[in-house]
Amino acid sequence: MFFGKSYWKSTEYGIQREWLLTNGLGGFASGTIIGMNARRYHGLLVASLMPPVERFLILSQIHEDVITGNKEFHLAAFKTHDFVAHGEHYLEGFFYDYIPELRYRIGSIFINKKICLRNMKNQVAVVYKIRNHGLKSTIRLIPLVNFRNYHYLSKSQYMSFATEYSGRRMEIT
Repeated sequence: MFFGKSYWKSTEYGIQREWLLTNGLGGFASGTIIGMNARRYHGLLVASLMPPVERFLILSQIHEDVITGNKEFHLAAFKTHDFVAHGEHYLEGFFYDYIPELRYRIGSIFINKKICLRNMKNQVAVVYKIRNHGLKSTIRLIPLVNFRNYHYLSKSQYMSFATEYSGRRMEIT
């Protein structure tokens, strides 16, 4: 299934179409076709700690910035009470064939983002494929990590996480 730019002529229109992945344990990943979390239940990893209940939002979103030359492009789409980030302006299409794939374009730079849940595990993989056609560029990934009951919203930062890097892989514990 493919959705092109005509499906998000506005942010309000784009958040009306949603996707869902499940992991077989009661956990899931979900969001909108423009990459914006529009519900408290949206996130890249909602883990069921006592399957099939006790669900907690672990990874809310990943904000991606592409840096080329002296310019930064923000791919994240999000909304707060007083600010809206329109990363969907760079979104070329949303493709769903068992896993969601968001396809971005910034000039001659193409970024494909796939979201995969591991079956029977509370694990998510977010895989990026970047084609920059020799143009010097950098992608900065900012994970928005949380640990809250998925029915409630976080009000303050009260947790700390350890981050490990190994080559092109990042693990947060």
